[in-house]
Amino acid sequence: MREVTLSGTPQEKERMLDVWLGLTGQAPLPEGPLELPVLSGSMRPDIPLESKIRIEPHLSSGPRVGDVIVYLEGERLVAHRVLWRLGDRFFMKGDANRWGHWIPRGRFRGRVADVFPPEESDAPGGDPFSTEAARKSRQTYLRDLILLVPRFLRDLLTGNLSTGRVRFLGRKNIGHP
Repeated sequence: MREVTLSGTPQEKERMLDVWLGLTGQAPLPEGPLELPVLSGSMRPDIPLESKIRIEPHLSSGPRVGDVIVYLEGERLVAHRVLWRLGDRFFMKGDANRWGHWIPRGRFRGRVADVFPPEESDAPGGDPFSTEAARKSRQTYLRDLILLVPRFLRDLLTGNLSTGRVRFLGRKNIGHP
C-alpha cells in the first residue's frame, strides 16, 4: 500500500486535526469549511488519492442514495457512497471496492460537498455527485454478488458448508456450529 503524507503548513495540519477531532466527536467542530485529505483510493476514479474533500456536517435531511458520506469506522473517518437504504441502516461502499457493508445512521458525520483533486495529479477524476457514478457502483456490486451464487450452490451441494464456516460476500462469516 502506498504511504501518504500530509502536506501543508503547521497551521493547515492543525486545522485538519481540529476537523478530524470535531467529526469524530472528540472536540467541538471548528468554524468555517471542513476539509480533510483523502488517504485511500477506495473512491477512485471520482475522488483520487490525496484529494481534499469539503464536508457538510450534520445531515439534517439525512443521507440519500447516491450521496458520498463521511462516517465513523472505529477511529477513522471514511468517505463512501450510499448504495441502498433500509430504515435507519445504509449500505455503504467505496466505488473502487468490491464489497460494502451496512452501517447505522448514527455513524454518519457529514456529506461530501466538494472535491479538490491534488494539483500534481494526472488522474482524470470524475464527478462523484453524478447519478451515473452511483448507478455504476450499484451495478458492479450486484454483478459480483450474482457471481457468488453458483459458488455458494456448488459448496452447498457438495457438502463443503458442513465445516461450520460459510463464505459469504467473499469473507468468512460466523458459521453454524
